[in-house]
Amino acid sequence: MINQFDAVGTNRATCLVPYIESFESRLRERNYTPGTIKTYRVLVRRLAMMMEARGIVPSSLAVERAAELVRGEERKAREPHKCANIARRFAGHLIDLGVASAPPPTQQQIAREKLRRGYEDYLHRQRGLSQRTIFHSWRFADRFLDYRFGDADIDLGATSVGDVITFLQLLTSKKVPFRDKTPATHLRNFFRYLFKCNLTPSNPLRAERGQAL
Repeated sequence: MINQFDAVGTNRATCLVPYIESFESRLRERNYTPGTIKTYRVLVRRLAMMMEARGIVPSSLAVERAAELVRGEERKAREPHKCANIARRFAGHLIDLGVASAPPPTQQQIAREKLRRGYEDYLHRQRGLSQRTIFHSWRFADRFLDYRFGDADIDLGATSVGDVITFLQLLTSKKVPFRDKTPATHLRNFFRYLFKCNLTPSNPLRAERGQAL
């Protein structure tokens, strides 16, 4: 996707260099793989070059503006929002550092944050899961929501088992063998929670005899 930029500007100081190390440190704390961190680094450097070309300074980088700048960098049809989401996460990191100011949250962001809080509370209080497991549970749920809905409003009731299967196939079809067996479990727990809270009319991942998920 963005490997073509591996050699572009990697040795040149950019406006985002002071913040890349702390961003990568946060990714490592969350157990991102070295390969994924490299992908993030390359994209952030590309984002910095675009910002400089347009005279945008880090303190004025809004989350959605960051996504717009890299939208043309998407290369894989099955991951149409990957670059935009990486840029959003980095812009969010700048906000966490106090470098940039957070704009008022959109209705979509408010809805997703409410969903996250409710799901994490359910996993903690009713399932007794560790904070590490809870983090990864939401991480896969969040990635699925990005894959299924992108920038559109989230319609949980419109999700089908086919959407989940396609998403899992996307994870397992990467060049590096994907040996983690937990994504299906995390997503099964997520949809169990949605059904329990009446956020979906049915549970598309209900375990049936002979069903792969």
